[in-house]
Amino acid sequence: MALTNLKVFISYPRGGHEHTWAETVQRHLETQGAACWRDEVSIAEGDPDPVDRIEQGIETADIVVAVIGTDSEICNWQKRELLAADRLRKPVVALRLDKVTLPFTISEVQPVEERATETETLAALTDAIAQCLRTASVTARTAPAGTTAPSAQRRAEIEYLNRVVYADLADRSASYVPVAGTQRESISLHRVIRSASIPATDVLLREFRVNPQDAPAPRETTYNDVQQAYRELRSRAVRRLAVLGEPGAGKSFSLERFAFEHAQLALADPKQPIPLLVPMGRWTREAESLEDYIARQLNELGRYVGELRSAGRAILLLDGLNEIPSGQRRMKAEQVQRLAMDKRYAGVVVSCREKDFQADCKLPFDTLTLQPLSPVRIYEFMHTYLKLLRGPSGPAIAERRYWELAGSDVLREAWKKWQSAGASFELFWN
Repeated sequence: MALTNLKVFISYPRGGHEHTWAETVQRHLETQGAACWRDEVSIAEGDPDPVDRIEQGIETADIVVAVIGTDSEICNWQKRELLAADRLRKPVVALRLDKVTLPFTISEVQPVEERATETETLAALTDAIAQCLRTASVTARTAPAGTTAPSAQRRAEIEYLNRVVYADLADRSASYVPVAGTQRESISLHRVIRSASIPATDVLLREFRVNPQDAPAPRETTYNDVQQAYRELRSRAVRRLAVLGEPGAGKSFSLERFAFEHAQLALADPKQPIPLLVPMGRWTREAESLEDYIARQLNELGRYVGELRSAGRAILLLDGLNEIPSGQRRMKAEQVQRLAMDKRYAGVVVSCREKDFQADCKLPFDTLTLQPLSPVRIYEFMHTYLKLLRGPSGPAIAERRYWELAGSDVLREAWKKWQSAGASFELFWN
């Protein structure tokens, strides 16, 4: 079947088996009369803005052909291309070369599987493209009776959530290792009054003859993984939490993992709250209000923050209070506190370096102090991360670098003796 004048965008991971197949697919489709866009040949060398060229290629395409294989799981560029295709409502045909799970963005697509020969595979792909175009044409002409298009707000939600799950935080689930932490929860009258948003608390405490020094000691809860503390937030009477720790303790990474998890839930269910992850280091304009800054950071979704809050569907995640310019922290911390007192939020979580929180940003929130990664957790993280980054060679690189950090090959040999005696890795370090 000829595909004369059809504009095809070819999406693939570079450098491996899929790359070779993408070249083959392009040659085949061009012999059928199609005009193919593929980054390697369609972006001029030295182009100052290749990202715009890619998006333009998708916008002008009639159809997207996605070559999917094992490298697709770690190729963020392909994930972004498929996300853009979904946002632009482009039909997608997937050629699957390995028995891998399709990216979530195209999970409903029935893929063309690799056949015994190249000729058979390309013939099946051509048939699938033709069928996809016929289906897309029929769907465009006759929408099912009784169906309604998503509202402008829901479309903005989906675009934001897709970006979180498939682009910005796509690797947070696979590379996450548990981070331990201790939560401190005050049960004093002083805390109760503040949580009720009553002003002039010191005056009230004196009037009721309550000495804050006589308050019960704060309750503490230890978590082996702070994700559990985040998940429990919505069920608490006071849904405000300050995540504290030293640089590198995992504050941002753990918040991002939480945002990733909730974004997945909100994509599947429009009633679920949406994690609004906002980096605070960019809030540098003194005159800009916190509400305006949040709206600006969330792009199109920013105009609907009020609606999300009123519906109890906004979880505000303010990452890095200590990154606000030092001269502005105290004034801006007051804005954070005023906003957090709005009980319509499904939760408010801030993160901050512990010393800066005590000095400039102290807020009447429960605190969750992250513990430094143990040697065992560092080992797990390095192996997980480098396997994602380097593929099959990652574990060997992680093993070598870990023992370089830990001390020396002498220490590694000592561990091998412990291991041969039946000791666990945790026992060796403890």
